[in-house]
Amino acid sequence: MAEDTLRLRSAVPADAEAFARIAADRWLAVLRIELGVFVDKKAAYRLYQKFGFEEEGIQRGFAFRDGCYQDVRLMARLNPCLLQQ
Repeated sequence: MAEDTLRLRSAVPADAEAFARIAADRWLAVLRIELGVFVDKKAAYRLYQKFGFEEEGIQRGFAFRDGCYQDVRLMARLNPCLLQQ
């Protein structure tokens, strides 16, 4: 039972991301999707890279969190189909 739960937890986000990516790329003609991730969230950063996001820069002192200002990595994913035209 626990093994099935762990497998489901890892599959659902990937399936949701794949659905959103296909909808954005093929049906909605979205050129770019942008996001920001705090620099200390390394697992989230790797996950976004896996989904095709690339780092575009760092925004210094973006938010006050845990008693000090924290930096955020700016990331974006560009629609490969629209870039080829």
